[in-house]
Amino acid sequence: MLIETEIPVLDELQHRLDIPASYYEKSVERYKAIGEWLCREASTVRDFAPDIYSHGSFRLGTVIHPLSREGAYDLDLVCCINLNTGEVSQKDLKQLIGREIELYAERFSISAPVDESPRCWRLDYADELSFHMDILPCVPRPTDVRAQAQEGAYSGSVLITDNRLSNYAQLSPQWLTANPLGIGSWFESRCITTHLFEAKMAQKSIAEVPAYTWKTPLQKAIQVLKRHRDRTFRDNPEFAPSSMIITVLAALAYKGTVTLTDSLNDILSDFTAGLTSRGCRLPNPTNQEEDFAEKWKLRPALETNFFSWLAQARSDIMNLATVQRFSESVSLAKKAFDVDLAGRQQLRPSSELPATGPTVIVSPPKPWERK
Repeated sequence: MLIETEIPVLDELQHRLDIPASYYEKSVERYKAIGEWLCREASTVRDFAPDIYSHGSFRLGTVIHPLSREGAYDLDLVCCINLNTGEVSQKDLKQLIGREIELYAERFSISAPVDESPRCWRLDYADELSFHMDILPCVPRPTDVRAQAQEGAYSGSVLITDNRLSNYAQLSPQWLTANPLGIGSWFESRCITTHLFEAKMAQKSIAEVPAYTWKTPLQKAIQVLKRHRDRTFRDNPEFAPSSMIITVLAALAYKGTVTLTDSLNDILSDFTAGLTSRGCRLPNPTNQEEDFAEKWKLRPALETNFFSWLAQARSDIMNLATVQRFSESVSLAKKAFDVDLAGRQQLRPSSELPATGPTVIVSPPKPWERK
Protein backbone atom coordinates (compact mmCIF):
# COMPACT_ATOMS: atom_id res chain seq x y z
CA MET A 1 0.00 0.00 0.00
CA LEU A 2 1.23 3.47 -0.83
CA ILE A 3 -0.05 6.62 0.85
CA GLU A 4 0.97 9.40 -1.45
CA THR A 5 0.03 12.62 0.27
CA GLU A 6 -0.16 13.54 3.91
CA ILE A 7 -2.92 15.93 4.93
CA PRO A 8 -4.00 16.73 8.51
CA VAL A 9 -7.14 14.59 8.49
CA LEU A 10 -5.56 11.52 10.16
CA ASP A 11 -4.00 13.65 12.88
CA GLU A 12 -7.33 15.37 13.46
CA LEU A 13 -9.06 12.00 13.60
CA GLN A 14 -6.62 10.61 16.15
CA HIS A 15 -6.95 13.76 18.24
CA ARG A 16 -10.70 13.15 18.47
CA LEU A 17 -10.12 9.58 19.67
CA ASP A 18 -7.74 10.42 22.52
CA ILE A 19 -8.94 10.72 26.11
CA PRO A 20 -8.32 13.62 28.51
CA ALA A 21 -5.93 13.41 31.44
CA SER A 22 -8.85 13.48 33.89
CA TYR A 23 -9.88 10.00 32.72
CA TYR A 24 -6.45 8.66 33.56
CA GLU A 25 -6.70 10.35 36.95
CA LYS A 26 -9.99 8.59 37.61
CA SER A 27 -8.47 5.25 36.67
CA VAL A 28 -5.57 5.95 39.03
CA GLU A 29 -7.98 6.52 41.92
CA ARG A 30 -9.79 3.27 41.26
CA TYR A 31 -6.79 1.06 40.77
CA LYS A 32 -5.05 2.47 43.84
CA ALA A 33 -8.20 1.86 45.86
CA ILE A 34 -8.15 -1.82 44.90
CA GLY A 35 -4.50 -2.08 45.93
CA GLU A 36 -5.17 -0.43 49.28
CA TRP A 37 -8.13 -2.74 49.87
CA LEU A 38 -6.08 -5.86 49.23
CA CYS A 39 -3.37 -4.60 51.58
CA ARG A 40 -5.68 -3.48 54.40
CA GLU A 41 -5.28 -5.07 57.83
CA ALA A 42 -8.31 -7.36 57.48
CA SER A 43 -7.41 -8.58 54.00
CA THR A 44 -7.03 -12.33 53.58
CA VAL A 45 -4.24 -11.80 51.04
CA ARG A 46 -2.28 -9.12 52.87
CA ASP A 47 0.29 -11.58 54.21
CA PHE A 48 1.06 -12.73 50.67
CA ALA A 49 2.34 -9.29 49.58
CA PRO A 50 -0.13 -8.56 46.76
CA ASP A 51 1.48 -6.64 43.91
CA ILE A 52 -1.03 -4.62 41.87
CA TYR A 53 -0.13 -3.03 38.55
CA SER A 54 -1.79 -2.06 35.30
CA HIS A 55 -1.39 -3.59 31.86
CA GLY A 56 -3.20 -3.24 28.56
CA SER A 57 -4.17 0.03 26.89
CA PHE A 58 -3.84 2.24 29.97
CA ARG A 59 -0.34 0.91 30.53
CA LEU A 60 0.58 1.38 26.87
CA GLY A 61 -1.06 4.77 26.33
CA THR A 62 -3.41 3.57 23.56
CA VAL A 63 -6.81 4.16 25.17
CA ILE A 64 -9.57 5.57 22.94
CA HIS A 65 -13.11 6.77 23.52
CA PRO A 66 -15.73 4.03 23.20
CA LEU A 67 -18.08 4.23 20.24
CA SER A 68 -21.07 5.37 22.30
CA ARG A 69 -21.75 7.24 25.50
CA GLU A 70 -22.94 3.96 26.99
CA GLY A 71 -19.57 2.34 26.36
CA ALA A 72 -17.08 1.63 29.11
CA TYR A 73 -13.31 1.93 29.41
CA ASP A 74 -11.33 -1.22 30.13
CA LEU A 75 -8.78 -0.96 32.93
CA ASP A 76 -6.73 -4.15 33.11
CA LEU A 77 -4.94 -4.94 36.36
CA VAL A 78 -2.59 -7.68 37.46
CA CYS A 79 -2.86 -8.99 41.02
CA CYS A 80 0.27 -11.03 41.74
CA ILE A 81 0.23 -12.94 45.03
CA ASN A 82 3.44 -14.22 46.57
CA LEU A 83 2.53 -17.90 46.62
CA ASN A 84 3.73 -20.82 44.53
CA THR A 85 2.03 -23.64 42.66
CA GLY A 86 2.88 -26.12 45.42
CA GLU A 87 0.87 -24.08 47.92
CA VAL A 88 -2.27 -23.13 46.05
CA SER A 89 -4.34 -24.36 43.13
CA GLN A 90 -5.50 -22.05 40.37
CA LYS A 91 -9.06 -22.32 41.67
CA ASP A 92 -8.11 -21.50 45.25
CA LEU A 93 -6.05 -18.49 44.18
CA LYS A 94 -8.79 -17.15 41.97
CA GLN A 95 -11.45 -17.62 44.66
CA LEU A 96 -9.20 -15.97 47.23
CA ILE A 97 -8.90 -12.84 45.09
CA GLY A 98 -12.52 -13.01 43.99
CA ARG A 99 -13.82 -12.95 47.52
CA GLU A 100 -11.81 -9.82 48.32
CA ILE A 101 -13.14 -8.12 45.18
CA GLU A 102 -16.70 -9.01 46.19
CA LEU A 103 -16.12 -7.54 49.67
CA TYR A 104 -14.74 -4.40 48.04
CA ALA A 105 -17.85 -4.08 45.87
CA GLU A 106 -20.11 -4.52 48.91
CA ARG A 107 -18.15 -2.00 50.98
CA PHE A 108 -18.35 0.71 48.33
CA SER A 109 -21.90 -0.05 47.16
CA ILE A 110 -21.01 -1.11 43.62
CA SER A 111 -24.34 -2.46 42.44
CA ALA A 112 -23.20 -4.54 39.47
CA PRO A 113 -22.28 -8.09 40.49
CA VAL A 114 -18.64 -9.10 40.30
CA ASP A 115 -18.33 -11.15 37.12
CA GLU A 116 -15.97 -14.07 36.56
CA SER A 117 -14.31 -14.74 33.20
CA PRO A 118 -12.01 -17.72 32.56
CA ARG A 119 -8.94 -15.79 33.75
CA CYS A 120 -10.12 -12.58 35.42
CA TRP A 121 -12.58 -10.96 37.76
CA ARG A 122 -14.51 -8.02 36.35
CA LEU A 123 -15.65 -5.11 38.47
CA ASP A 124 -18.03 -2.63 36.83
CA TYR A 125 -18.12 1.00 37.87
CA ALA A 126 -21.19 2.84 36.60
CA ASP A 127 -20.88 6.42 37.83
CA GLU A 128 -19.99 9.51 35.81
CA LEU A 129 -17.27 7.58 33.99
CA SER A 130 -17.87 3.89 33.36
CA PHE A 131 -14.97 1.48 33.79
CA HIS A 132 -14.66 -2.25 33.41
CA MET A 133 -11.86 -3.25 35.76
CA ASP A 134 -10.52 -6.69 34.83
CA ILE A 135 -8.31 -8.13 37.57
CA LEU A 136 -5.96 -10.98 36.64
CA PRO A 137 -4.94 -13.23 39.58
CA CYS A 138 -1.48 -14.74 39.26
CA VAL A 139 1.64 -15.88 41.09
CA PRO A 140 5.28 -15.22 40.19
CA ARG A 141 6.83 -17.64 37.74
CA PRO A 142 9.86 -19.36 39.27
CA THR A 143 13.06 -17.94 37.85
CA ASP A 144 14.85 -20.67 35.95
CA VAL A 145 17.02 -21.08 32.89
CA ARG A 146 14.05 -21.93 30.70
CA ALA A 147 12.06 -18.89 31.77
CA GLN A 148 15.03 -16.58 31.33
CA ALA A 149 15.66 -17.93 27.82
CA GLN A 150 12.06 -17.30 26.81
CA GLU A 151 11.90 -13.81 28.27
CA GLY A 152 15.21 -12.62 26.90
CA ALA A 153 15.74 -9.09 28.16
CA TYR A 154 12.19 -8.77 29.53
CA SER A 155 11.71 -10.36 32.93
CA GLY A 156 8.46 -10.47 34.86
CA SER A 157 6.66 -13.64 33.77
CA VAL A 158 3.78 -14.81 35.95
CA LEU A 159 1.60 -17.92 36.15
CA ILE A 160 -2.09 -17.21 35.57
CA THR A 161 -5.33 -19.00 36.37
CA ASP A 162 -7.75 -20.36 33.78
CA ASN A 163 -10.91 -22.18 34.85
CA ARG A 164 -11.10 -24.04 31.53
CA LEU A 165 -8.05 -26.18 32.31
CA SER A 166 -8.37 -29.76 33.53
CA ASN A 167 -6.01 -29.15 36.46
CA TYR A 168 -7.73 -25.93 37.54
CA ALA A 169 -8.77 -27.29 40.96
CA GLN A 170 -5.61 -29.31 41.62
CA LEU A 171 -2.17 -28.55 42.99
CA SER A 172 -0.07 -28.63 39.84
CA PRO A 173 3.04 -26.91 38.47
CA GLN A 174 1.36 -26.71 35.04
CA TRP A 175 -0.11 -23.21 34.80
CA LEU A 176 -0.36 -20.93 31.82
CA THR A 177 2.24 -18.17 31.66
CA ALA A 178 2.03 -14.49 30.76
CA ASN A 179 4.31 -11.49 30.99
CA PRO A 180 2.33 -8.23 31.36
CA LEU A 181 5.35 -6.32 32.67
CA GLY A 182 7.60 -7.58 29.91
CA ILE A 183 5.21 -6.74 27.09
CA GLY A 184 4.89 -3.21 28.48
CA SER A 185 8.65 -2.73 28.50
CA TRP A 186 8.95 -4.25 25.04
CA PHE A 187 6.27 -1.93 23.67
CA GLU A 188 8.08 1.08 25.09
CA SER A 189 11.23 -0.01 23.32
CA ARG A 190 9.33 -0.21 20.02
CA CYS A 191 7.96 3.32 20.52
CA ILE A 192 11.42 4.88 20.69
CA THR A 193 13.02 3.38 17.60
CA THR A 194 12.88 6.64 15.69
CA HIS A 195 15.71 9.18 15.81
CA LEU A 196 13.21 11.72 17.07
CA PHE A 197 13.29 10.22 20.54
CA GLU A 198 17.05 10.26 20.81
CA ALA A 199 16.83 13.99 21.40
CA LYS A 200 16.27 15.41 24.85
CA MET A 201 12.69 16.16 25.87
CA ALA A 202 11.91 18.66 28.61
CA GLN A 203 15.61 18.82 29.50
CA LYS A 204 15.73 15.08 30.11
CA SER A 205 17.11 12.20 28.11
CA ILE A 206 14.62 9.68 26.73
CA ALA A 207 15.68 7.14 29.34
CA GLU A 208 14.48 9.52 32.05
CA VAL A 209 11.09 10.25 30.48
CA PRO A 210 8.43 7.70 31.52
CA ALA A 211 6.56 6.09 28.62
CA TYR A 212 3.16 7.15 29.93
CA THR A 213 4.01 10.77 29.14
CA TRP A 214 4.50 10.02 25.45
CA LYS A 215 2.08 10.15 22.57
CA THR A 216 4.25 8.65 19.87
CA PRO A 217 3.35 7.91 16.24
CA LEU A 218 3.10 4.21 17.11
CA GLN A 219 0.63 4.86 19.92
CA LYS A 220 -1.42 7.16 17.70
CA ALA A 221 -1.47 4.64 14.85
CA ILE A 222 -2.75 1.93 17.19
CA GLN A 223 -5.52 4.24 18.38
CA VAL A 224 -6.65 4.78 14.78
CA LEU A 225 -6.56 1.05 14.04
CA LYS A 226 -8.48 0.18 17.21
CA ARG A 227 -11.26 2.64 16.37
CA HIS A 228 -11.55 1.27 12.83
CA ARG A 229 -11.81 -2.22 14.37
CA ASP A 230 -14.49 -1.05 16.81
CA ARG A 231 -16.52 0.54 14.02
CA THR A 232 -16.21 -2.47 11.73
CA PHE A 233 -17.37 -4.92 14.40
CA ARG A 234 -19.83 -2.63 16.15
CA ASP A 235 -22.66 -5.17 15.82
CA ASN A 236 -20.50 -8.26 16.44
CA PRO A 237 -17.71 -7.27 18.87
CA GLU A 238 -17.09 -10.89 19.87
CA PHE A 239 -15.65 -11.50 16.37
CA ALA A 240 -13.30 -8.50 16.41
CA PRO A 241 -9.49 -8.79 16.47
CA SER A 242 -8.23 -8.28 20.01
CA SER A 243 -6.48 -5.08 21.01
CA MET A 244 -3.39 -7.07 21.95
CA ILE A 245 -3.15 -8.61 18.48
CA ILE A 246 -3.46 -5.17 16.87
CA THR A 247 -0.96 -3.65 19.28
CA VAL A 248 1.74 -6.31 18.96
CA LEU A 249 1.49 -6.59 15.17
CA ALA A 250 1.61 -2.80 14.83
CA ALA A 251 4.62 -2.55 17.14
CA LEU A 252 6.46 -5.27 15.22
CA ALA A 253 5.75 -3.55 11.88
CA TYR A 254 6.58 -0.02 13.02
CA LYS A 255 9.73 1.31 11.35
CA GLY A 256 10.35 4.34 13.55
CA THR A 257 8.82 6.91 11.21
CA VAL A 258 7.93 10.31 12.61
CA THR A 259 4.53 11.19 11.14
CA LEU A 260 1.26 9.42 11.81
CA THR A 261 0.56 8.89 8.12
CA ASP A 262 3.98 7.38 7.39
CA SER A 263 3.68 5.19 10.48
CA LEU A 264 0.29 3.85 9.40
CA ASN A 265 1.67 3.26 5.92
CA ASP A 266 4.58 1.19 7.26
CA ILE A 267 2.45 -0.67 9.76
CA LEU A 268 -0.34 -1.63 7.36
CA SER A 269 2.09 -2.61 4.62
CA ASP A 270 3.86 -5.10 6.92
CA PHE A 271 1.12 -5.82 9.43
CA THR A 272 1.11 -9.62 9.20
CA ALA A 273 4.88 -10.10 9.38
CA GLY A 274 4.67 -11.07 13.06
CA LEU A 275 2.35 -14.02 12.41
CA THR A 276 3.85 -17.49 12.20
CA SER A 277 2.55 -20.36 10.10
CA ARG A 278 2.53 -23.00 12.83
CA GLY A 279 2.60 -23.39 16.58
CA CYS A 280 1.99 -20.01 18.16
CA ARG A 281 0.39 -17.80 15.52
CA LEU A 282 1.41 -14.64 17.38
CA PRO A 283 3.96 -15.36 20.13
CA ASN A 284 4.36 -12.89 22.95
CA PRO A 285 7.72 -11.26 22.14
CA THR A 286 8.67 -11.56 25.82
CA ASN A 287 7.25 -15.03 26.54
CA GLN A 288 7.29 -17.47 23.64
CA GLU A 289 4.91 -19.87 25.38
CA GLU A 290 2.07 -17.35 25.24
CA ASP A 291 0.10 -17.09 22.00
CA PHE A 292 -1.87 -13.87 21.64
CA ALA A 293 -3.85 -15.49 18.80
CA GLU A 294 -4.68 -18.67 20.71
CA LYS A 295 -8.44 -18.17 20.19
CA TRP A 296 -7.95 -18.51 16.43
CA LYS A 297 -7.35 -22.25 16.89
CA LEU A 298 -10.70 -22.73 18.63
CA ARG A 299 -12.64 -20.26 16.45
CA PRO A 300 -11.19 -20.13 12.92
CA ALA A 301 -13.71 -17.41 12.03
CA LEU A 302 -11.66 -15.01 14.16
CA GLU A 303 -8.66 -15.41 11.87
CA THR A 304 -10.83 -15.02 8.77
CA ASN A 305 -12.38 -11.87 10.20
CA PHE A 306 -8.95 -10.48 11.06
CA PHE A 307 -7.77 -10.64 7.47
CA SER A 308 -11.06 -9.24 6.17
CA TRP A 309 -10.82 -6.34 8.58
CA LEU A 310 -7.18 -5.69 7.68
CA ALA A 311 -8.04 -5.42 3.97
CA GLN A 312 -10.81 -2.93 4.77
CA ALA A 313 -8.59 -0.93 7.14
CA ARG A 314 -5.91 -0.61 4.49
CA SER A 315 -8.44 0.67 1.98
CA ASP A 316 -10.21 3.09 4.31
CA ILE A 317 -7.06 4.59 5.81
CA MET A 318 -5.42 5.03 2.44
CA ASN A 319 -8.55 6.76 1.13
CA LEU A 320 -8.76 9.02 4.16
CA ALA A 321 -5.09 9.95 3.89
CA THR A 322 -5.30 10.87 0.23
CA VAL A 323 -8.70 12.56 -0.03
CA GLN A 324 -8.44 16.18 -1.11
CA ARG A 325 -11.94 17.54 -0.47
CA PHE A 326 -13.10 18.30 3.06
CA SER A 327 -16.62 16.98 2.42
CA GLU A 328 -15.17 13.65 1.34
CA SER A 329 -12.99 13.37 4.44
CA VAL A 330 -16.02 14.04 6.66
CA SER A 331 -17.98 11.29 4.96
CA LEU A 332 -15.12 8.76 5.12
CA ALA A 333 -14.30 9.52 8.77
CA LYS A 334 -17.92 9.07 9.77
CA LYS A 335 -18.40 5.85 7.81
CA ALA A 336 -15.15 4.08 8.70
CA PHE A 337 -14.45 5.48 12.19
CA ASP A 338 -17.71 6.95 13.44
CA VAL A 339 -15.88 10.23 14.03
CA ASP A 340 -17.65 13.46 13.11
CA LEU A 341 -15.32 16.01 11.54
CA ALA A 342 -18.20 18.18 10.31
CA GLY A 343 -18.00 20.52 13.28
CA ARG A 344 -15.14 22.40 11.62
CA GLN A 345 -15.37 24.51 8.49
CA GLN A 346 -12.06 23.05 7.40
CA LEU A 347 -9.34 20.87 8.79
CA ARG A 348 -6.91 22.60 11.08
CA PRO A 349 -3.66 23.61 9.44
CA SER A 350 -0.67 21.48 10.36
CA SER A 351 0.66 24.16 12.69
CA GLU A 352 -2.45 23.85 14.87
CA LEU A 353 -2.55 20.09 15.05
CA PRO A 354 -1.24 18.06 17.96
CA ALA A 355 2.48 17.40 17.46
CA THR A 356 3.24 14.33 15.38
CA GLY A 357 6.21 13.56 17.58
CA PRO A 358 6.19 12.86 21.32
CA THR A 359 3.86 14.83 23.54
CA VAL A 360 5.11 15.33 27.09
CA ILE A 361 2.36 15.59 29.68
CA VAL A 362 3.22 17.72 32.69
CA SER A 363 2.73 15.84 35.98
CA PRO A 364 0.94 12.94 34.26
CA PRO A 365 -1.28 10.46 36.09
CA LYS A 366 0.22 6.98 36.45
CA PRO A 367 -2.46 4.27 36.36
CA TRP A 368 0.24 1.72 35.52
CA GLU A 369 2.79 2.73 38.16
CA ARG A 370 3.84 -0.15 40.35
CA LYS A 371 4.06 0.36 44.09
